[in-house]
Amino acid sequence: MKKEEVLNVRLRKLAKLRKEKSDLEKELKGITIEIETLSPEIVETMEAMGVTNLKLKNVGMFYLETQGYPIVKDSEILQNSLRKRGLGDIIKETVNYQTLRATCKELLENNEALPDGVEVFMKTTVRVRR
Repeated sequence: MKKEEVLNVRLRKLAKLRKEKSDLEKELKGITIEIETLSPEIVETMEAMGVTNLKLKNVGMFYLETQGYPIVKDSEILQNSLRKRGLGDIIKETVNYQTLRATCKELLENNEALPDGVEVFMKTTVRVRR
């Protein structure tokens, strides 16, 4: 088989796999929406019944679990409060990955040096447009 024929076969396979992946992602998104819709209804029903767990034969144990998710309203106030309580060691200075990526891309496009401590791994991929 010629190199071009081999390449064409591989490109068609790649296109097919990407379509399958896209279809599965759409299906997964739909399932996730169903779960997110059904779960609160089940919680409400179980709470109304005064039930905290329920076992279904050949399925498993279903139980209610409550978890807290902190929302930071003012990071400076939070950090000061954590430090005062001796919890400053959990504070981490971070850089958003997407922001760093965009900044490095811009620096490279302008032929400017990258900041110390960062490298850019270049990866070439095959894209398809329809």
